[in-house]
Amino acid sequence: MESAEEYIRNEVHRLYWLYDENCARTTLRILSSLFTIPLESQTLDAASGLHGGGGYRAQ
Repeated sequence: MESAEEYIRNEVHRLYWLYDENCARTTLRILSSLFTIPLESQTLDAASGLHGGGGYRAQ
């Protein structure tokens, strides 16, 4: 069984780098999985508009 750190590293690679999910959606998916909290599709849709904000400190 992989540790939480390994899981996060693998999921970031899979979602962000392989499937081009933005960092907000990647974070939401990982946290939802780790804490077994349901994630509504509407929340993911809203997070789509947050692409690239961290690159110029617009959080």
